[in-house]
Amino acid sequence: MACAVLPPGEQKKFEEAYLKQADVRAEISYLSTTREFIKGECTALYAVQKVISKPEGFELKEKDELLLSYSCGSDKRPNWIGSFYPWAEAEGEKITAALPSGSLKKEGSRLRISNEDRAFSPILIGE
Repeated sequence: MACAVLPPGEQKKFEEAYLKQADVRAEISYLSTTREFIKGECTALYAVQKVISKPEGFELKEKDELLLSYSCGSDKRPNWIGSFYPWAEAEGEKITAALPSGSLKKEGSRLRISNEDRAFSPILIGE
């Protein structure tokens, strides 16, 4: 999927369609961001504070960590412009996440949010 800036009406449809397929919902907190200078890639790390809903049998629990990798500049902000899935909403320090279970892949003791198509933009609180 290529990211593009969509007109407001189309963006709303895009977001509604995404939210219909998001079957994992959780309160998460932002922990940190690391930047790999050679690749120009950053990884944001989040911790699950509370699982709101998930498919039966899906392994996700409090204190699990989520990783989100994305292309970034030296300021750790995404270095592309486009439309993003509305995967997380921040209210103060609290972040509510909505993700399709298929976008979460086990990586050691953590879950990686699949972001090959650059559809997920990081929420960086306090950066």
